Amino acid sequence: MKIDEEKNFSEKLHNIYKLYNNLYDKESRIIFEGKYLSSIMQDETKLYEKIKKLNKKYIVPELKDFLESNLVDADKIIVYGSGYELDYTLWLLGKCEIYPRFLVNIGDNDTQKEFGIPTISHQELVIYYCDYAVLIASSDKAFDIYKDLLYCKFPRNRILCPRRGVLEGIFGKQYFDFYIHSSGEREVFVDCGAFDGDTSIAFANWCQGEYDKIFMFEVDRYNIELCKKHISNHELKNYTLMECGVWSKKTELKLCEGNFTSSSISDKGSVKVPVCDLDSILENEKVTFIKMDIEGAEIEAIKGAKKILARYKPRLAISVYHKPEDIIDIPLLLWEIVPEYKFCLRHYRSSRREIVLYAF
Repeated sequence: MKIDEEKNFSEKLHNIYKLYNNLYDKESRIIFEGKYLSSIMQDETKLYEKIKKLNKKYIVPELKDFLESNLVDADKIIVYGSGYELDYTLWLLGKCEIYPRFLVNIGDNDTQKEFGIPTISHQELVIYYCDYAVLIASSDKAFDIYKDLLYCKFPRNRILCPRRGVLEGIFGKQYFDFYIHSSGEREVFVDCGAFDGDTSIAFANWCQGEYDKIFMFEVDRYNIELCKKHISNHELKNYTLMECGVWSKKTELKLCEGNFTSSSISDKGSVKVPVCDLDSILENEKVTFIKMDIEGAEIEAIKGAKKILARYKPRLAISVYHKPEDIIDIPLLLWEIVPEYKFCLRHYRSSRREIVLYAF
């Protein structure tokens, strides 16, 4: 038994080394290093440290909307937080050329030294700076900070508590900034995890309308309604919206609903939903491009698309951040099906989310 375990471990290391050395470019390898280290060490700061080396300039829509809606100048921001999330937020703001006036640092790190920003106390904040905006940078203490500020009569509309716990920057055109559409090529696009239809609309723009069909798969009932409205407003043509999830076979599974956000297949789900395999549904379609962002179901979905992948070798854009092992297991599975696939990684958020594997 021990010999078998050692053999499996040795084989896994060999596959990781092979995958790393066959990645398309330096940027891909940096992202792989960060994600792999953060997964095995269970430390998200490892990915953050690697991402910083990519030197990308992000936009932060959540902060922009907050400042504009509350008529706050970007030079009147105070960041309130601690530790890694405080450092991360200041780094992100710097990439956006936004420089906070003060910090309220509730930790014991050297953020003031590193960023050169004056520190004030909670008491000073609520007494002297009520005309400033406070950006909370601590996901685990966010509620307590928010509650304490309100208790001290700090204006509610001057507090930004980011939706995902910490502020998130966006970079690039996710799923489409790596590939170039060849003029005259008639695309058949498969959108697994269609959400509100935004990716399919972006696809139509990417190929300048040169496509035959779009197949959209979405299983969450709230997202399906959003999707119908969105694609109707944009007058999307030649599409089919499949109200089911994507899996390795046709069956029913439990879904944890996200209520207009991310939903996922899980035994803990409260709703039973239909799922299907792409090989059965699209067996007569010459698929050219598949995108998958299905909250951890990507491996099963790939297993259900083996015939399509082997026959047509479509371009792929697959999310590989939902599970720690996805960054390795997904490309290795794809290699089993299409040995000639080449891989590239791109990262579209300043956080750990939205890592996309391109296979071509």
